[in-house]
Amino acid sequence: MTQASLQGVPTDWKTVLGGELAKVWDTTTTTMYAIVDAEGSNAKNVGILEGIVKTNAVAGVEDPTVFFVVVRDGVLCGECKRLHMLEDGVTPRVWKLSEVGHGYHKKGEQFPKVGGLHPHCRCVLSTLLPGYGFNEGGFVTYSTRATPSLRRSEPQRPTALAKSTQARSSPCAVCTNPPSLNP
Repeated sequence: MTQASLQGVPTDWKTVLGGELAKVWDTTTTTMYAIVDAEGSNAKNVGILEGIVKTNAVAGVEDPTVFFVVVRDGVLCGECKRLHMLEDGVTPRVWKLSEVGHGYHKKGEQFPKVGGLHPHCRCVLSTLLPGYGFNEGGFVTYSTRATPSLRRSEPQRPTALAKSTQARSSPCAVCTNPPSLNP
């Protein structure tokens, strides 16, 4: 109010208080949206985690191979790219579920978290079952010869089946009739 009076602007305490309350309300609203979004992502990924564990248990896998599906656009943050993609920027980085942490992520940590890396994180947890890998476009593909590459620096190269699947314009027989999880 003092600054307004010195500048000759007529004002009263209600106007000043209303302006300050509007600033506080804006900050509070923005913070609440970030919290709700982060907790929503966490709940979504924890639900997906339960499905991953059950699906891999049926397949006889004790420590599932997981990866994060990212939205590859100009908004993908450096931390998500560092932990969820290989250096080629196309192939997802795979992890053993035992390597993926729980709780909140701190920037610079070596391993990802189930719930996401930050508020507004759009990355989604997924699993890579035995026999599946990535093609040169970074998409999951099935091959009896494919195994998930656990190497952190080199993407898995596509197999002949992956290349032929990628070249088709209609769904392939493997995609429409995936192999049974029970041998």
